Amino acid sequence: MKPNNFIAILDTKVQGIPCKIGVEYYSHTPAYMNGTSNGFYSHTEVDFTVLDSKGYVANWLASKMTEDDNAHVEELVTKYFNN
Repeated sequence: MKPNNFIAILDTKVQGIPCKIGVEYYSHTPAYMNGTSNGFYSHTEVDFTVLDSKGYVANWLASKMTEDDNAHVEELVTKYFNN
């Protein structure tokens, strides 16, 4: 069964394999000056499910994701919601 509880479904690749990302949750807090430090910080939260190219949950592909894959997905989702 294809899940349909996503706020967005985006096409991408994981380890070179075409797939989709089902975005379950996205939150972004813009950069602000933290009163207790000298830096600007922003915070982004992304919850997603890796889907195969037909839209079915692909846990086997999610298990192959690297830190670079995760960073790519977070960047893809952030760009999608900030356009």
